[in-house]
Amino acid sequence: MLGTFAADHPVLFALGLTIACFVGLLYVSGIAYTKLRQPYGDVAVTVMRLAMAAGLLILVWRLDWLEGSGIARLGSWQVWLLAIGGLLYFTSAALYAFYGKITFDITSFAQLPAARAVVYKQLIAVIYEEILFRGVILYVLVSAWGHTQLGIIGSVFLTAVLFALPHFVGIFLGLSRRATLMLVLETCIIAVWWGALVVWGGSIWPAVLLHLIPNIVVEVQGLSTPMVTPDTLAYRRILWFSIPLGIPGIGLLVHAWR
Repeated sequence: MLGTFAADHPVLFALGLTIACFVGLLYVSGIAYTKLRQPYGDVAVTVMRLAMAAGLLILVWRLDWLEGSGIARLGSWQVWLLAIGGLLYFTSAALYAFYGKITFDITSFAQLPAARAVVYKQLIAVIYEEILFRGVILYVLVSAWGHTQLGIIGSVFLTAVLFALPHFVGIFLGLSRRATLMLVLETCIIAVWWGALVVWGGSIWPAVLLHLIPNIVVEVQGLSTPMVTPDTLAYRRILWFSIPLGIPGIGLLVHAWR
């Protein structure tokens, strides 16, 4: 029944699933940060993400979407080669955007206990988000709209928008309005790149890698290095650095259609 609804009403399905997951996380976050003290608040949210990821995996398994969604595929060596190249570029760009330098002390993982906590938290968060957006939602949209140029590009762009919009919550986490807007725009652009790789390569795992490593590196660097000020400078930089990936992402979408 749910599979039929997704096929007949793909946009409503995508919107409903996104809103349900976002509201669920907000609810747990509110309880965690009002009733629990750090680090237990982060633990509660991470456990919730893990539970939601497991629920999504059960859903795609029951609907026989594991292969089609790219969750049960690794992808070709070509897509991994592109992903690694993009990873090296964007990780360096993110370090420069937020900290003014591209060097990263890898010994932080051994020296800072908080760094290991970052890895666990980001790993679960990224896997949950990629299963939701580049796995379930992108698969439903492409399946419903067809493997046409308009269908593929529209699916990837709508998925990117749905992924980016929840980042407006940054304004409630201390970011300025301009920085938050630039974060949302940057997230949308980079999500087009991730989505293009998933459609072209048939696997969500290159997107998981591209999402995970820069997140970990930037957050771990922040444990020992102050971010550049003002915050708009950092987010303006990362917005501009994302464009060289968004453009080839569109090229990959056109290639995937052909």
